[in-house]
Amino acid sequence: MWPYKERYVIAARPASSTDTNAVEWLIQSDTGIASWAMLKPCYAGPEVNTAPIHRSYFVRSKAGHRTDLKNLTFLKETHHPDWTGKVSLYSGWRWKIRPVIGTNLWVALTESSWGTNVSRANVYVFNPEGMVFQRELKGLPSEPQSFRFDANNQELKYRTERGYETYKLLRNSVATDGGR
Repeated sequence: MWPYKERYVIAARPASSTDTNAVEWLIQSDTGIASWAMLKPCYAGPEVNTAPIHRSYFVRSKAGHRTDLKNLTFLKETHHPDWTGKVSLYSGWRWKIRPVIGTNLWVALTESSWGTNVSRANVYVFNPEGMVFQRELKGLPSEPQSFRFDANNQELKYRTERGYETYKLLRNSVATDGGR
């Protein structure tokens, strides 16, 4: 067994919606214990098991400035906690983390379905200093995804019994659309 430290880029913020160069990154850092995997055929090559003990998140700017994300309570694990007690955004298949283009905000979304009638999304809008606001949205399930971001990640469109609604992140308000 030996200690390890891994960092994962969760999301990157471009300078604008048309720019491909990143100016800021949201990063997850895991520190823990690593060991060789057991019960694996020798011809398959070595494999390493990792067990994170500490998990942290931070935003790194293009200039190298690091801002820790400490006060985000939605990142605390509530279902199957590992040793860290925080969710893994890297292996968390249910999380969508995106920059809100044109701002210093980030948006995190996690979806869940309640049977075939209701789809829910927990939306968290935050900046490196802390949570700005959070909201739960309820919609109807649709394929391939129930909640869709616009190109700048400033609006979230979803279908309800009243038609399509648009959640405007920068205003923290919902507007009903007549059509798609």
